[in-house]
Amino acid sequence: MPLSVDQFKEALIASGLFETAQIETFWRSLPVDRQPHDAEAFAKLLVDNEHLTAFQASELLSNGRTPLVLGDYVLLDRIGAGGMGQVFKAKHKHMDRLVAIKLISETMTKDASAVQRFQRELKAAAKLVHPNIVQAYDASVQRGIWYLVMEYVEGRDLAEILATDGPFEAERAIDMVRQASRGLAFAHSKGIVHRDIKPANLLLDQTGTLKIMDMGLARIEDNPAVDGLTQTGQVMGTVDYMAPEQAIDTKSADARADIYSLGCTLYRLLTDQNMYNGATLVQKLMAHQNSPTPALRQLRPDVSAPLTAVFEKMVAKRPQDRLQTMEEVEEALSGLIEQGSAALQPEVIQVRSEPTQVDVFAPTVRLQTPPAPVTASVPLRKRPILIVAAACLLLLLAAVIAIYQPRRFVLQLAKWDRIIPPPTLELDTSQPFTLECFVTLEDDVDEGMATIISNVGRAQLEIMAQDRLSFTLYHADGTKTSAVSEDPLKEKKRIHLAAVRLPDKIILFVNGRAIVQREDSDTSVNAGPNTWNLGGGDLDPFEGVLSEVRISQTARYQSDFTPPQRIETDEQTLALYQCDEGQGKTVPDSSGHGHHAKLKGGKWVPVGSSSP
Repeated sequence: MPLSVDQFKEALIASGLFETAQIETFWRSLPVDRQPHDAEAFAKLLVDNEHLTAFQASELLSNGRTPLVLGDYVLLDRIGAGGMGQVFKAKHKHMDRLVAIKLISETMTKDASAVQRFQRELKAAAKLVHPNIVQAYDASVQRGIWYLVMEYVEGRDLAEILATDGPFEAERAIDMVRQASRGLAFAHSKGIVHRDIKPANLLLDQTGTLKIMDMGLARIEDNPAVDGLTQTGQVMGTVDYMAPEQAIDTKSADARADIYSLGCTLYRLLTDQNMYNGATLVQKLMAHQNSPTPALRQLRPDVSAPLTAVFEKMVAKRPQDRLQTMEEVEEALSGLIEQGSAALQPEVIQVRSEPTQVDVFAPTVRLQTPPAPVTASVPLRKRPILIVAAACLLLLLAAVIAIYQPRRFVLQLAKWDRIIPPPTLELDTSQPFTLECFVTLEDDVDEGMATIISNVGRAQLEIMAQDRLSFTLYHADGTKTSAVSEDPLKEKKRIHLAAVRLPDKIILFVNGRAIVQREDSDTSVNAGPNTWNLGGGDLDPFEGVLSEVRISQTARYQSDFTPPQRIETDEQTLALYQCDEGQGKTVPDSSGHGHHAKLKGGKWVPVGSSSP
């Protein structure tokens, strides 16, 4: 049941975010006609006035169990999850310093060995003060909840950069791995092995400095007391980057296991592929054990032989065959950088003959002096063979062209992910308009709401509890009109949803069929901020695939219709987001009006993949 305003006030005070006097002072400062009538409206008002963050409001409205105040730290937002719990952005009450706080999950506190591992992480983190390692500031336990306070880094991890920007140029990949080797060399000097090096644990800040995250799997090499913390057969680390010896016996894996993982990371940065594929975890583990090292230059022919040699020395199967220390890795990579472009480009082989000189540039052969034309005729008996060979060559060329055709994508959104159109996208909600989209629902909405299209405080198209479709208009006098379907959305495939505002009513459509109509003649407009969210929001996250969204200043549909296979723009279109037109952090506006949106989170999924 939704909270009342009084219940929400009590939750604010119980959370430790506000004193009673602060809440009452703010409430009395509001004109009577602006005092909200429900907890959701009150939360939105506090967020709009920057007294609450959207994350805090969501936790309080949903009766979340996450503590919003831990000692002198106030949690502001959820920013990720590690192997042992969630990570939050927070601020120190008195120092006003932003930090990251990692909470060990409550379920793991019931396990004494897990608490020991977390305490071990605290001790390991205290030893690590280095420019290329996320620094730990503080640690404590409150009401049975263990937490670690760390440096807050504004930036993106390398896995996210790969997902949006694709493979790295060779020089940039070398720089990333070299910086990681410096941080790991320092950690190894303190007796700490990371054991889970991968792109997602390497964070690049806005100045170009790489920082290693999540030392939660680190092992203190000189502390025999931890030997019992990793039981035989337990896999610690990420399989796609795990050294062969680490998979066999985690306890015996030394610093050279990090060198192997960093080599796998270098391969991923250059190719955007894992070194080995397999349908199961065991198949991947066996590939790291027995399969030949993949040929880096098969996927990246522009990579030099010296760089390939360094990579192969990092990922040798036997630890004794690898580069032995992170200092050696850094020295080898620094040598490539110091040698300049010559060491980063494919080598040039000069072939000399008389009277013609030939320079061969792998993989292309360029003749400096054209050879004499071949005038000899081909014997008749060889012509069928040549025809078959030519046909095979054409088929191969066609296959290559098909493989490298640009792939189309749709946008898969998890909780808290969304598209943010600019404020320049103005919709007059006092006039007829249409909000429509193609979506694929991922899971049932058991409680709360999942917002698909929101002009915050003005108009919202939502999926409510039990998958009921809802559309809400907010009026200037503080009231709102909602139309809610009686039946749940049963389709879990791609469906077309539309909300149409007419002068006297609202109509909701599912796959072109009118499912609910609601009378409404109030044309007053809420004068709130012109803030748009597509595919969720801070308070009402949506999970699923969003493929197309159109916002129009016209009532497009007034009776049942057949949805188009693909939404197109016209004169009444204010903005059209066809989320199969590209990748990256910008979602282009195909209407031609330039309302290009920004993507916060989300994942581009190839059309036709197994994802919904």
